[in-house]
Amino acid sequence: MERKIRILILIVLASTVSAYYLLRAGYLLTPSGDYRGNILLFVQTILSWDFRHLPNKLLPVYPFVLSALSKCFSGRDPVLTASLVLNYILIIPYFIAAYAVFSRFLSKKMTAAALFFLFLNTYTLYTVINPELEIFLAAMTLSCFAMMA
Repeated sequence: MERKIRILILIVLASTVSAYYLLRAGYLLTPSGDYRGNILLFVQTILSWDFRHLPNKLLPVYPFVLSALSKCFSGRDPVLTASLVLNYILIIPYFIAAYAVFSRFLSKKMTAAALFFLFLNTYTLYTVINPELEIFLAAMTLSCFAMMA
């Protein structure tokens, strides 16, 4: 039970800090060139069912997931909203998988220190509040390591 409470506290802290950076820095207002030039184009091609011009720069799983999720949102850019929501959802299994891997190979104290570092790492926060596929790939990769550990 104590383990689940620690994971829950870590998730709440990660969400709080991420929300703070999201609201303070206004990342929702400025999608990157990679998003506009690659991800958005790929998702729009999938949504239009015109697979003849499907770009091949990205792994297809992420754009297909975004195209399905973007139908749930409306507004100026539903794909952007879907990508941000997906990244916020994926941070939960990401930290759970990280905990599983770290606790398998590290002591309890070092596991806590590694999770704390991962939680406060600017790059982790940036990948969560950035509408790109890094957190998707990181969550998938870390989940595979957790299943093998």
